[in-house]
Amino acid sequence: MKFLERISLFAIIVALMLVPTVVLGQPANPDPPGVPIDGGVGFLLAAGAAYGVKKYRDHKGEGQGE
Repeated sequence: MKFLERISLFAIIVALMLVPTVVLGQPANPDPPGVPIDGGVGFLLAAGAAYGVKKYRDHKGEGQGE
């Protein structure tokens, strides 16, 4: 049993020693390209605001009809 514990401890130590080597062996990521987000985000904000106003008005008018 001691032999298996020593082998598993040795395997863990070797694995922990190899992880930094693999990580440092990766090439550096280049900078991502610049992506314009102005038009799409503005449209989504306007659509969300319009939807929120519509839901608010529908909810507000729902209680007055009774």
